[in-house]
Amino acid sequence: IVNVYFDSSKSCYTGKVSWMAEDDPTKGTKLCDVKNPNPSLRNRRLTGIDLLYNFTFKGNRIYYGRVYDPISGKNYKCKITLSKDSKTAYIRGYKIVPALGRTEVSTRIAE
Repeated sequence: IVNVYFDSSKSCYTGKVSWMAEDDPTKGTKLCDVKNPNPSLRNRRLTGIDLLYNFTFKGNRIYYGRVYDPISGKNYKCKITLSKDSKTAYIRGYKIVPALGRTEVSTRIAE
């Protein structure tokens, strides 16, 4: 589960991993950031890290920022487009232009 919140100190939105089934110390599992290019961060747990960061609103339900991919250990530019009801987010990571990227679809869960 990724929680998105507004970071008023940076005037941007951030998405932090708050829970992962694969990273649950009560079950004896620990998922670490083993692909991180910084060796000192490879032992940190994935739960608690910022996957989405520096997102700013650009109008028409569109936000631009950065996304960290722990599978590859790389950071990408990212475009998030919200549906009209704001319950679905289309998260597109890319290197150069959004047309040459990959999209993940995320749905808001009931609170």
